[in-house]
Amino acid sequence: MNCKVEHIIDFFHKYPQLLKTNNEQDLKELFETFPHACKFVKALNEDVVDCNNLEVVSKKTLELLDNAYDHEYKIEDITDFAKAICKVFDIVNAPKNHVPFILVMLSRL
Repeated sequence: MNCKVEHIIDFFHKYPQLLKTNNEQDLKELFETFPHACKFVKALNEDVVDCNNLEVVSKKTLELLDNAYDHEYKIEDITDFAKAICKVFDIVNAPKNHVPFILVMLSRL
């Protein structure tokens, strides 16, 4: 998935159940709050989140949180939450593209 705000907005319009809002302005703000998600994804060798190995996506999500907010989440909390988000993506039959996946996680924490 290309890491442009337009593609992210299109993804969430296609799968509106993943976020509480699909308002374009809200999506742009979410995208702008965590701009490093795109840089992270470019360094990966995989196209989608591997729900059988959530270590990488959990570490990156925690790093993004650390850079944006004061919080008390631990890696175990993030990994458990990532497992739940995998199930949500499965329920709505959405591809587990990294940037939308991470944005859904961050928006729900």
